[in-house]
Amino acid sequence: MGCKLAKKNILIADDAPENIKVLAETLKSDYNISVAINGPEALEIAALNLPDLILLDIVMPGMDGYEVCRRLKADTQTRNIPVIFITVRSEKKKETRGFELGAVDYITKPFSPAVVKVRVRTHLELKQHQNYLEELVAELFDSIDAYIPVTSVPASAKIETDADLSPTSFIGDKKKHIFDQAVFMSRINNSMKLAKTLIGMFFNGYPACLSNIKTAIADRDNKALGDAAHYFKGMLLNLSADPVSETALKLEITGQAMNLSRAEVISQTEETFADLEVKTGQLVQVLNEFVSNEQ
Repeated sequence: MGCKLAKKNILIADDAPENIKVLAETLKSDYNISVAINGPEALEIAALNLPDLILLDIVMPGMDGYEVCRRLKADTQTRNIPVIFITVRSEKKKETRGFELGAVDYITKPFSPAVVKVRVRTHLELKQHQNYLEELVAELFDSIDAYIPVTSVPASAKIETDADLSPTSFIGDKKKHIFDQAVFMSRINNSMKLAKTLIGMFFNGYPACLSNIKTAIADRDNKALGDAAHYFKGMLLNLSADPVSETALKLEITGQAMNLSRAEVISQTEETFADLEVKTGQLVQVLNEFVSNEQ
C-alpha cells in the first residue's frame, strides 16, 4: 500500500500550451498545479513556491530544460525537488544527460494520463519516504549524542602511532567513556592473553578501517561507507568501546540511508568521521595504558 499523500504542489514548465493543458487536466484533481512557460519563469516560481515536484520540458526557447535543471540542482533551496523531464520519443537517447544533471525520471510525449499519474505519485512517495528516513536518522543521531558522554579533546587532536602514545593523557573516569575494561574482560573470561590478542588485532587493523571510511566519504560511495563503518563497528564492539562504536554506527547508517551527493549530508558525515578519528585516538591511548599496566 502506498503512502497517503497530502495535496502536493506540482510545477509544470513547458512552452507548449497543449502540453500544459493535458498535464494540468491529468493532475489537477490530485495536486495543486502551477505553470511556467519558459526556463527563467520556472526558476522564479520554484524559488518562491518550492513545489514538491517539477515536470520540466527539455526543449524550450532561450533556456532549455537541461539548464533549468542544472540551476535548480545548484541552488540549496531547490536542489532536492524531484525533476521529471518531458521529452518526445526521439529524444530518449538524451536521457543519460538528464539523469546526470539530477533528474529522477522521464515522461514521453504523447502523454499517457495513467503513466503520468503513476510516475508523479511514485516520485512524490519516494521523496516522502526519503524525508521521513532522514528525520529518523537525525533523531537517532541526536539520541546517541545525548546518551554518550563525550571526552573533551582539542579539535586538532590526531591519532598517533602506538610508540608515541602517552597513557597519562587519559586518567580516572575518562577512560570509562571510551573503553569499559570490566565488561571487556568479563566477555573474554578475564583472559589477558586473549585481551592482548584482540587489542593487537585492533592496533593492526584500525588505520586501514579509518582509511577505507575516509575514502568512501570522499568518493560519495554509500555502499562502501556502510560496509567499512559496519566492519569497524564490529571491531570496536569486540573491545567494549561502545562510545566509539556508536560513532561508527552513525556512519554506517549514513551509508545505508542518506544521500551522499547532498552537500549538507557530506558536511555532517565529515564531522562525524572527524569525531570518530578523535575517539579512536583516545581509545588507542587508553588501550596502550591498559596493556602496559598488565605487563
